[in-house]
Amino acid sequence: MHGLAVWALVVILGTALTSDMVMTSKSKMEPTRNPEPHIRFSEWLLRGDGDIKDTGAQIDESTPRVVDHIVAMSPSGDFKDRDRDYLVNVLSARTSLSPPDAERRIAEVAVEMKADAEKERERADRARKVGVILAFFTASTLAIGAATCWAAAKRGAAHQDECNHAGL
Repeated sequence: MHGLAVWALVVILGTALTSDMVMTSKSKMEPTRNPEPHIRFSEWLLRGDGDIKDTGAQIDESTPRVVDHIVAMSPSGDFKDRDRDYLVNVLSARTSLSPPDAERRIAEVAVEMKADAEKERERADRARKVGVILAFFTASTLAIGAATCWAAAKRGAAHQDECNHAGL
């Protein structure tokens, strides 16, 4: 019975240690500002140059959704040629940018998208590593608990044998 109590204590301590590590690593991870980053990039593509007088041409209501879909389907900024051409046309019409300037803005957005995709890969890699470490600590805690439990049971049995042989 004592061995089980020791094992339970070690499991509780291991759980507390593991949860503390999870909370510490979680607080170190920077939060994502926007749950859907493609919306930020779509808005960046469609906004004007900041010139108040430059309102740009009116575009169809579905155009922002199409642009958002194109951006969402290319999370690393690798737009297909036909999508890039469509974006250049929309940007040229919407923002009064020349086609080369629209192409430059698309390239800027693509660079930012690639950087964000790389950050997400790094976050996922870090989370995977933390998961492996936590699994190792959990397994080692349980193994230490089992070994401690075994040693306590063996010592208890030896003590009981001594008491029985001594006639107590």
